[in-house]
Amino acid sequence: MMTKKAKEESYYKELQFDLNDMLMKTKKMNCEEARSIAIFETLIKMGHIPTRKSQKEAWFLSPLRSETEASFKISFRLNRWYDFGIGKGGNVIDLVCLILNCSVAEALAYLSDGIPVPNSSLNSQTKSRGNRTCK
Repeated sequence: MMTKKAKEESYYKELQFDLNDMLMKTKKMNCEEARSIAIFETLIKMGHIPTRKSQKEAWFLSPLRSETEASFKISFRLNRWYDFGIGKGGNVIDLVCLILNCSVAEALAYLSDGIPVPNSSLNSQTKSRGNRTCK
């Protein structure tokens, strides 16, 4: 039986694809467009299921670390997330960058139509990230 970590690693390996294919896309999403994408739907698409949900918010086990009690909150009104266990939060771009360990450009490509980013965690030490923020 696979452990949770092994399942996550297997899932992220399935998300790999050639970076050149991603960069050859003709229509690129900008940060403003990406921030309008629902964090809840993005997490569901990535395989994360909420433990509690109301009209205002949803709670998940953190997609950023291992835990047994949900401390990762999404506000539907603000479309923002906050992980109480690590004291970090942000928008959908920030979340995708953290979960997939990728650049903003790679996160935008992923969010534009769900195309997976390459496994950046293997070469993140040597890869130049450039500007990682959307203002």
